[in-house]
Amino acid sequence: QDGFDQQWLSLTFSKAIFLGNDLIAIISDLFGNMLLDSLNLGPVSPFDAAAIILAIGMAIIISSWSENYGDPSDNKDLLTQFRGAVVAIASDEKIALLGAIQSLFEGSMYTFVFLWTPALSPNDEEIPHGFIFATFMLASMLGSSIAARLLARNTVKVESYTQIVFVVSFAALLLPILTNVYPGFLFFFIFF
Repeated sequence: QDGFDQQWLSLTFSKAIFLGNDLIAIISDLFGNMLLDSLNLGPVSPFDAAAIILAIGMAIIISSWSENYGDPSDNKDLLTQFRGAVVAIASDEKIALLGAIQSLFEGSMYTFVFLWTPALSPNDEEIPHGFIFATFMLASMLGSSIAARLLARNTVKVESYTQIVFVVSFAALLLPILTNVYPGFLFFFIFF
């Protein structure tokens, strides 16, 4: 925090997700789709291109960023830091519950990441993976933008906002199962 306004933290994370994660993912997806469709470099060409771009990004970061070692007077070894984290989690039930809830939500996200392709092409139909994933990232950008605006107004408490996100996400993943209407799958997945 270091004397900065408390709202800057949520604004910083929102911008990092919006610009740093989602926008880069959209550009990468469209570039990967171009490699796949236009240049006929094969089905793994987007992943090969991603490795090259990752290496370029790593080189830029290594050469231009300095490491933030924190407060040098707080010189604790790694094991001591882990013990402190375990004590913090064990001593406050809210922290432990938040960690469990976040883990469950992330688990559903990772399950979705692995299963959206077979769900949208159950009979191995050709689908535009790059464009679909770019659409998912656009939805993520929209969601982070809406979240930043809601949280900046202080009209919705973070706890209430989180409950809304969980209910909407639950419904977005449950409705494809209940309706079994294939064309609606993509809509529900985008909403998730």
